[in-house]
Amino acid sequence: MYALPWVLLLALLREGPLCATALAAPDRVVATWTVASPTEWALAQSGESIAILGDAFTLLDTGTWDTTSVAVCSAAGSPRGVTAGIRSVDDVSIDVYWIGCGDGTVERVDVAGGSPTLSADVLTAGTTAVTAIDTDGTYLYVVMAGDSGLAELTGMSPDDERVLSGYPTTLSTDRLVDTLLFDGSLYVLHGGDDLSRITTSNAAVYLTTQATGADYQTATRSDAGQIYLTDKTGGDLWLFDTGSNAYTLLVNDIGDETTALALDEPGGWAAVSVDSDLSIYDYSGGSFGSEAERVYDTGSFGRLATITDPAGGVSSLLAMSEADSLLSVLTEGPWVEITSAPASAGSGSADVPAEASVSFTSDLDGDWTLWLGDALADATELDSGSIDAGDTVTATATVGEAWIEGRNRLWVTVDGGNAIGHDATDVTVDTPPPQMVTSVGFGESSIHVQIAADDTEDLDHYLIYLSDAVFSAGDWVTGGPTLAIEGLTAPVELGATPGSGGSYTFYPLENGTTYWAAVRAFDAGGLEGPMSDVLSATPRYTYSASELRGDDGGFSCSAAAMPAGRAALVLGLVVSGAVALVCRRRRADGFPG
Repeated sequence: MYALPWVLLLALLREGPLCATALAAPDRVVATWTVASPTEWALAQSGESIAILGDAFTLLDTGTWDTTSVAVCSAAGSPRGVTAGIRSVDDVSIDVYWIGCGDGTVERVDVAGGSPTLSADVLTAGTTAVTAIDTDGTYLYVVMAGDSGLAELTGMSPDDERVLSGYPTTLSTDRLVDTLLFDGSLYVLHGGDDLSRITTSNAAVYLTTQATGADYQTATRSDAGQIYLTDKTGGDLWLFDTGSNAYTLLVNDIGDETTALALDEPGGWAAVSVDSDLSIYDYSGGSFGSEAERVYDTGSFGRLATITDPAGGVSSLLAMSEADSLLSVLTEGPWVEITSAPASAGSGSADVPAEASVSFTSDLDGDWTLWLGDALADATELDSGSIDAGDTVTATATVGEAWIEGRNRLWVTVDGGNAIGHDATDVTVDTPPPQMVTSVGFGESSIHVQIAADDTEDLDHYLIYLSDAVFSAGDWVTGGPTLAIEGLTAPVELGATPGSGGSYTFYPLENGTTYWAAVRAFDAGGLEGPMSDVLSATPRYTYSASELRGDDGGFSCSAAAMPAGRAALVLGLVVSGAVALVCRRRRADGFPG
């Protein structure tokens, strides 16, 4: 097994003769989802999830292609406006989304392990409905319906609600179609040919248009800093120069209506939603070439975005249609679907290791690979082969050292020659806890069992066994001996905390009688680990330092009776079966007693 260095592979593909086939434009719709009345969408900065905001918040995992919905703004008016960012939680970066609500508040959804959770933290941006929200990675910029009838924009810290100096600022109208935050300025499309820019000095400037009668729908920026505007009325594509505030007509009369634009700059193409089709253009260095192809009958999309696919950097296209609440994915690569996979897999045994079988299909011929890892960039190859379009293939992986306790992500990629497609699924591995390291000590009528700390994440509890007859771990493949005497029964269950040890004192026991003790750990799923080494100890009277010197003073030489469960003062210690040296009580006549 080996880890494939995808970054190196991509670099070679982009420099070599395979570049044209490695990065390809989408040519068909491969999947659709119905979402809750979409009004906005946002792409997470990590590229691993996409949020669609409507009556609810819907998250699309671009690894598994699964969607999850979360209710937002339940008591705060209709949600409107969503933006994506990253937060650090316990030194771990997670994707987050901020959602504007109808009462001027901003809610947050945290995405950890692919699962969205509505945070209890709520920001107050103002008292009127939020209509749009954006972020520069540090601050939030929230557009609200102002009390005066004109929209207001405020800049604020997402951590402490601190409003930035100079905000809020009032815009020239209350209408809003799209926003684009770029180079310290927020560009606001108000609908029609109205466009405003709010600079870092907080001044709202109306940008006079050269396309009177236009109806700008979306604003898209390139890596080089150009801003492109789609014009629904003229069916045109415009360039806006942020330095001179000038407009340049780039592509004239693409169709009756041009409603959305997305750029794949590494792939060298641009996708434009035109009427009910998708028009693909050659795109390089900020210039649009001739139309390369047209994907027909895709539907009219209000939003488009490229998805940096985890499977080798190939970009698919995400498209959203507000009219029928559909979210679509378009690609030229194979569309891979995992049709069956286990939700969990045990650890098996040395003789019969556990296995996980994954079945999948592809709509194109290709070469498939099964991977293990949170991200494909550093995943481990488990199996490979070839697949014919429409066939079902089953790959079986042995659960081994590369697997971890808990969630393991399995990826299936299919290389169709022109592009790579993928799907993923999560398999939970539940392994028994390891053998515990223990030590045993003795005291007056007592034996003290100490359990060393262990970091097993799902450690739940221990069973501590005690017997007055010798036994070994080999005698008990599962379970252990029992003991029932006056005032005491064993085994005893003791709660366990990962990363912390435990201890228990058996009392009352018979002084001079040898006892044998051992421990098993159990996880939250009820799996039991192997029995620890069996250690023995003999309860006996213990002595103070003055008694050991033969002095009359010092602490009392007697040991008070100890309640069950409380630790004794342990001067004798047995570790791994070896008995420490213990002094015996000295009688009044000077002889050992």
